[in-house]
Amino acid sequence: MRPEAIRFDTPPAASRNVFTGQHLHSVYLGEIAQHSLAIMTGESQLEWKASEINPVATNVRPNSQLTCWIAPENIVVLPAD
Repeated sequence: MRPEAIRFDTPPAASRNVFTGQHLHSVYLGEIAQHSLAIMTGESQLEWKASEINPVATNVRPNSQLTCWIAPENIVVLPAD
């Protein structure tokens, strides 16, 4: 999945690709904001990058808990080899 596929708006009802994360920090690059998120997966923590194109005032605030989602058509499963 690509960083720009991660969404911060309200997911559609019955979405399966919904997760929560801790917002770590953001870098604003003009028309793009790059957010770093800490995602808990069981007992381990992953750091993901999410890109927000044309960032506007959202709920993406430092150290906030975020509910994020990814549309199924934006996820591609690759073989392990």
